[in-house]
Amino acid sequence: MASSSSNTNVNSNLNLSEKDWVFRTQQVLQNKILLDQNIPISVCQVPKSISVVKPQAYAPQMIALGPYHYSRPELYHMERSKINVVISYWNPDQIDLVIEKLKSIGPIIRACYHKYLELEDDTLALMLAIDVLFFIFLLRKDLNGFASDASIFSDVMMLENQIPMIILKEIVNIDTKSSNDNDLKLLSLMWEFCESNSPFVLQSKQQDIQEWNVLHLLDLLHKMITLPQRLSDDSVKKPASPPREVQVELSPASPPRDVQVELSPQASSTAKIDLTNDQLVQNFIGIAKTDIINSIRPIRFITSLPWGMISKLVSQSLGLQESATNNSLVEEIEIPSVSELTKMAGISFKPLKDGTLKPFFDSKITTLYLPVITLTANSEVILRNLEAYEMASSSNATYESQVIAQYLDLMCGILDTKKDASLLRQVGIIKGDLTDTLVADLFNGINKSSTKIYKDTTAAKINDYYRQKLKVKVYKFTKKYVYESWQVLTVVSTLVLLLLLILQSFCSVYDCKHVTRW
Repeated sequence: MASSSSNTNVNSNLNLSEKDWVFRTQQVLQNKILLDQNIPISVCQVPKSISVVKPQAYAPQMIALGPYHYSRPELYHMERSKINVVISYWNPDQIDLVIEKLKSIGPIIRACYHKYLELEDDTLALMLAIDVLFFIFLLRKDLNGFASDASIFSDVMMLENQIPMIILKEIVNIDTKSSNDNDLKLLSLMWEFCESNSPFVLQSKQQDIQEWNVLHLLDLLHKMITLPQRLSDDSVKKPASPPREVQVELSPASPPRDVQVELSPQASSTAKIDLTNDQLVQNFIGIAKTDIINSIRPIRFITSLPWGMISKLVSQSLGLQESATNNSLVEEIEIPSVSELTKMAGISFKPLKDGTLKPFFDSKITTLYLPVITLTANSEVILRNLEAYEMASSSNATYESQVIAQYLDLMCGILDTKKDASLLRQVGIIKGDLTDTLVADLFNGINKSSTKIYKDTTAAKINDYYRQKLKVKVYKFTKKYVYESWQVLTVVSTLVLLLLLILQSFCSVYDCKHVTRW
């Protein structure tokens, strides 16, 4: 009792942050299971360096699954829909059984998340019970009427919205002894869910999913896409295809009732403003047309000149003022675009048909082979979160092993305009219902994952080939020594013309006998 009283007195004298530290430390010490079992951290947080460019692509916009985003007020409107689903397809006894099971494995649940969960055990269990049962509902092919909605599917595939596989297995095996069969049924449901929305052509149907250590839904999709790239043919077994219709043992308690789901699509648009060379010329014409000839006094004339426009013209011509694109947070690897590679280096493009994701450049026939990608409304979120998962969970991995990151770095580098997208669509590399403009915007908005281009990557090989072309060397020489000099001459001629206009206006007021009129 004295010890307990002493601890109470100590805790009462601690400030809030210290109490929090004491609570966390005591919880870890008491939950010996965290130390005795090797439980992987499966749900990582998206690194700030990735999410800063487009945070809405990594934070759910409609549905929160798991503890990371459950407290966001803007997602509360879907809580009612989730609860309606749960009470419509499972009876109260089953729901209570799930909640109690989740309470009993609280330490395991907490170990799965990278972020410390500041939730009571009862709160965590209730929240995850609703989310897990709702997630199983989404996976069932015969019941997921609204799972095909792009915004719903995008949220389900986000890294911070994942439900650990270890929790899902505990729930599907809660009232049965056939745990292995249920695990396979659950994986099959997840497989079909990923396969139907994968942006890439998959060859991993022949992979043995029983041997995969799947951490969650996004991890499964990542393995389905990248394992053919990383595994040799000799190490791949060929099991039967996943069954089309499967049901998890947690069957509905009663026939399905109509479930009301509120969907509120969101859209955003951005506009870019940039001054091209033609606009600079128009600005100069605007200056020349100002009513300076009719000025009646030199001082009035000088003060009436559009000095702001003149300053902007000179600054932009001399490169002293950065364009809007240079201020963007997005950085891409240095590599020519599809149009430049085609026009300047004669490189052609063909689709890869073996299911691998790694691009291949054949310098002998000047052909770049790229994997086929089908782009839809949810593709950007999937691609971004696959890359984020790859980077967040592979702190010790090399860049060469990050298949998604390498692919996106290359595509973001070579795909700059809708013309580039159109060229790749014509040869069958890009498919889907996104317009060429939206495709270009998608790849222009993803930040590069590496600060340099590695020597053995496809991008480095393309750059080496491109720089050796005589046509490219001539173009770069012309651009450096002729085009840049022309910009300087443009500024000089502009200033000279302005001075002549000033002189003419001055002489129109005062008689300049020693100045030849023009």
